[in-house]
Amino acid sequence: MVGMRPTRIRLLLVAMFTAGLTALAAFPASAKYASLVLDVESERVLHQINADTRNYPASLTKMMTLYLVFEAIEDSRLALDQPMAVSARAARQPASKLALRRGQTITVEDAILALMTKSANDVATVVAE
Repeated sequence: MVGMRPTRIRLLLVAMFTAGLTALAAFPASAKYASLVLDVESERVLHQINADTRNYPASLTKMMTLYLVFEAIEDSRLALDQPMAVSARAARQPASKLALRRGQTITVEDAILALMTKSANDVATVVAE
């Protein structure tokens, strides 16, 4: 992901979200874990586990938060290397989280990666603030 342009990251996120919604419509919820990695340019599936099982999106809000982050990057309101401060409120968020502490900082790029892979509540709060 490092070095990817925000537009490519957004396309990947949309592809993952669309694949998830497609799976939701076809099968009953059964898998505890699923993953799907696509090469956006070639449209090749690089990795999949339970890609066709129905799973409920637990982090739709975080995906929408990511969309707003990408929009802010494109509009130059945020930069990938820009640090964001962790507030006491963000540090108190329940799991799933990175266990950030008040006063720490996290870059926009690291926040994107944490939201995409960990669905971290503390990071989502940092971004929202």
